[in-house]
Amino acid sequence: MKFKTFRALLISGLAVVGLGAFGACAYQCSRTQPKPEEPTVAATVTTTATVPPVMGPTTTSTPTPTPNTATPTAADPLALREVDREILARLPMSISGAKVKDAFKGKSYKVDFYKDDGFAKVNRLKIDLDRDDKWDEKWDIEDGSPTPKIKRHVAPRDDEQYTDEYRLLEGRWSPKAR
Repeated sequence: MKFKTFRALLISGLAVVGLGAFGACAYQCSRTQPKPEEPTVAATVTTTATVPPVMGPTTTSTPTPTPNTATPTAADPLALREVDREILARLPMSISGAKVKDAFKGKSYKVDFYKDDGFAKVNRLKIDLDRDDKWDEKWDIEDGSPTPKIKRHVAPRDDEQYTDEYRLLEGRWSPKAR
């Protein structure tokens, strides 16, 4: 074998090994990156939504943790759900742009906030309760003092056809009169 051929094979082999090691390191580093933080929201609060605390029955035994659910209990289907309480807590805050996608990263549901032209705060939002890329609910928020009027449109068949409509009244969902 000629020296030139040997040298070319040696350099090629070292380059392949070096690129492989670099790729493996890059792959490992990308897997161990911390999850990105939630988008920052301006701390300006002008109004607050009043959400009554949800009290469970009092028991003498050790309390058991409840699962993270986005649906109301069967006993009271019009009660505020966890997702409703989180959204209502975030509504008074303003957003920096026209849209915030997946405002609650890591949850079992996806919520997008929208601030249309001419509005100072969020005026509508969409909820995907099962993260199947089909919106299950959309809310319209009419800013009013001291509390906003909220209309909730629900697609019960998870097909983005909003046939059920509710209003938020005194901390509970009330079906719209037909």
